[in-house]
Amino acid sequence: MNRPTAIQLALAIPFLLAPGACNIVAPIAILVEGPPKFDEQYKLETDRPTVIFVDDQAGVLPRPALRQAMAEEAQKILLSEKTLTKVIDAKAAIQTSSADKAGKMLSMVAVARAVDAEIMIYVSVDTFTLSPDRQSYSPVASMRVKVLDVTKPQPRLWPADRDGFPFEASIRQKTTEIPKTRSEITIAENDLAKQCGKAIAQLFFSHEVTGSAAKGR
Repeated sequence: MNRPTAIQLALAIPFLLAPGACNIVAPIAILVEGPPKFDEQYKLETDRPTVIFVDDQAGVLPRPALRQAMAEEAQKILLSEKTLTKVIDAKAAIQTSSADKAGKMLSMVAVARAVDAEIMIYVSVDTFTLSPDRQSYSPVASMRVKVLDVTKPQPRLWPADRDGFPFEASIRQKTTEIPKTRSEITIAENDLAKQCGKAIAQLFFSHEVTGSAAKGR
């Protein structure tokens, strides 16, 4: 059976507004307009070599491996969404940043250039917790992101705020019981790290509200 066109649906709406038909109007509107979406916060250049670097200067992550897990999840999603076509493995950037250069840590621009990236998505993790109130299980992390073009003398592309664009990632849980064993905690931390990666990626493409990884969405 052929699906109705937008014009046919529009003509049907006066009839659907009759008493007893109000429950049908919302699905019709979704068919015409599509489900509610969040717009991208910044549009990346698809074909430029890009690296995602997750930093933990505040030391809030319980395990260093979570930095890589976040970045790898973000790069996987950006590639699958075709937001980016040339992504440099985040592991290379992390390894490069850890190298001791005459006792000094490399700048983010130097790290990006060392791995042959032109664009760096730099993410700073400010908080990362499975239980903000230490009583209920409510995983949440707060982060800030910057986009840098390391081919330019002034690399900052976005945002204008020097501290970066703030955002949060959370997991909606059916249970409020806090993980207790080491294995349960590790699994929960990995799940939150993946959700952080999803939230990072979703900053750069439009997506449905129901599929958003950001807190409160």
